[in-house]
Amino acid sequence: MCGLSFKDKLIVKDNELSFKEGELIKDIIKVEDNWWQGTSEDGIRSGLFPANFVKSIDPKLVFPENCQALPSAKALFNYAAEDLLEISFSEGQIITNIKFTSDDWWEGTTESGALGFFPG
Repeated sequence: MCGLSFKDKLIVKDNELSFKEGELIKDIIKVEDNWWQGTSEDGIRSGLFPANFVKSIDPKLVFPENCQALPSAKALFNYAAEDLLEISFSEGQIITNIKFTSDDWWEGTTESGALGFFPG
């Protein structure tokens, strides 16, 4: 799902996404009723934000090239990165923008915005 922000949002906590009014937010998933998680249009930043700051849009009509949703997943266990190319996460965290690079290793983005590989 994609959305368009209609208010500025400043970071309050490290796991939140900041954006300006009119910015495209992509790869949105509903974490709770009032909180969503998404990625900035440039794909660099990701995090949580209040659902009432963003209006959901039809990606095919508005931004077809930017809103192709990549898979997301909820971590089933804790994982500690063993090198700089890997990401660490806790059980229950959402990993977004998943790319299936091999049968054993995937690439994704943590809630804090870290990008790297993890066991698939």
